Amino acid sequence: MLKDNLWTIDRKGIEEMERIRRLNFINSISGYKAANLVGTISTGGSTNLAIVSSVVHLSSSPAVIGFIQRPTVVPRHTYRNIRSTGWYTINQVHRDITDKAHYTSAKFDESESEFEHADLTVHTRKVTRPHSSGRADCGSWSATSRNTT
Repeated sequence: MLKDNLWTIDRKGIEEMERIRRLNFINSISGYKAANLVGTISTGGSTNLAIVSSVVHLSSSPAVIGFIQRPTVVPRHTYRNIRSTGWYTINQVHRDITDKAHYTSAKFDESESEFEHADLTVHTRKVTRPHSSGRADCGSWSATSRNTT
């Protein structure tokens, strides 16, 4: 509704929007956001990759960066992997892999790797957890496509 040269939309108007229009509208309200890929590895060794736009800087001393996770009313492989291993990577999406990155939001079985479906390469290495002498496998990704021409 247009009032005083401003568009206003109430809850009923939002709820009545067509699904994709509502999705685009709600996603645009907070402005531009960086796209990131969160990479995890399950305790069984399955890789997982999820696109998120909610990475936040909380503190520089101590260094704290995190992201907002959607509710866990349905299986969230990324969340479960983080809870069980304590490890994840945050990787920025750049223009060369935008389409591949968005493909990771498709519904995949837990045993399927979003890295493989999106044609992104998994790199693992040993890392040391800060303030600890323990070591763990940590997944990261590379934008290198397997199908080079």
